[in-house]
Amino acid sequence: MSVKEYIEQRFELVKQARNLLNSKGGNLTPGENKEYDSMLDEIEKLSEKIDNETKLLSIEQELSKPVNSDKLEMIRGASLPSYENKNLQLRGLKDIVEERKRIAGGKRLSVGNVIKAISTGDWSKVTREERDAIGTGDQGQWLISQEMGKILIMDALAQTQVMNAGARTVEVTQNELLIPKLTAYPEAKFKAENQVWPGDETIGFNGLVLTPRTLASYVTLSIELAEDGYRVEDYISQAMAKVISQAMDQACLRGSGTLNDEPTGIVNWDGVLTEDVNNLDLTSYDHFSNAYFQIESNNVTPTGLIIPSEALHQLDLLKDKNDNPLQPPESWKKLKIFSSNQLVNNAVMGDFTNLIIGTKNKTNLEVSREAGDSWEKMQIKLRIYTRFDCGVALPYAFCNIKNIGAVSS
Repeated sequence: MSVKEYIEQRFELVKQARNLLNSKGGNLTPGENKEYDSMLDEIEKLSEKIDNETKLLSIEQELSKPVNSDKLEMIRGASLPSYENKNLQLRGLKDIVEERKRIAGGKRLSVGNVIKAISTGDWSKVTREERDAIGTGDQGQWLISQEMGKILIMDALAQTQVMNAGARTVEVTQNELLIPKLTAYPEAKFKAENQVWPGDETIGFNGLVLTPRTLASYVTLSIELAEDGYRVEDYISQAMAKVISQAMDQACLRGSGTLNDEPTGIVNWDGVLTEDVNNLDLTSYDHFSNAYFQIESNNVTPTGLIIPSEALHQLDLLKDKNDNPLQPPESWKKLKIFSSNQLVNNAVMGDFTNLIIGTKNKTNLEVSREAGDSWEKMQIKLRIYTRFDCGVALPYAFCNIKNIGAVSS
């Protein structure tokens, strides 16, 4: 029974007790006194239930907030992983770009420039800032500073389609991060004078837990290419950022949550809406309209669509009965459209601000001329690895348009 129902019962009992007392002018018979005392006892019990339920709701709401491990253990009485909530800040694409500028500042920092110098032994074009940003590891490998590694990851994030569609990032500084997630809204209703408010004050929360997983990229580069390749240093950093961004897109959109310990992507997240094309040809935008209004029916307005590039290409070729380009509906025109080859036979529509990407503040970039057989082959081996996870804050803010078949033009 809810707090509202307890309050309504108490209100009715108080009204009955008052009517009984007033009807007798305060002079009650022994039987009436017994009835009156029984009402007061029941009113007292209801008051106690209201107090207990209110306290419990307060504790549940407190548990929904990001808290540190000590507080979680005190409330739940269990040994739990360490959660971090200091300076919790969700950042969008614009924030990432601005932070990259702030970190780089006026410094001349190029990952590719440093890698080329290590490969060729020619340090004449390496800036002082770049020299300060490198060191050596216990196995003789070159280590690039966290600052330079973070710039590379920011470049990767800026290239992801999910970030361009509106996803947000948050820095995870410990093993896990707990973010409160709203699951049920309270009501807002009008009330009549002297009447109990008829709404439901219940609000639902639980937690979105981000547990960063390791994402790595390995590159082998010949010393000859490093020495003779035109602007090879630029291509190195661009290529590494590109492959990291593609892996992030794939994980965020369709990660299995199990294979190689990858994160769970949107299409595999419990509670995400679906629109099934049933492997039929697409002859119109109907399925996309259906997906749009499925999401809107849950009081969320979709803002973006990520769709396989081939499907988007073929949709552009659709014709109406007069052989003119088929005009999309108004709902389609409200969306920002992004193509991605990380999707094959499905598309993802939604409000992408509800996709949260958690990144560790540590990114490692190592370069070696001796790892494996690189010394004999005159090669350079590069390894970059970071840790990240993703989660959906509001599952019904997304719709998986699945089983897209051939597109009929």
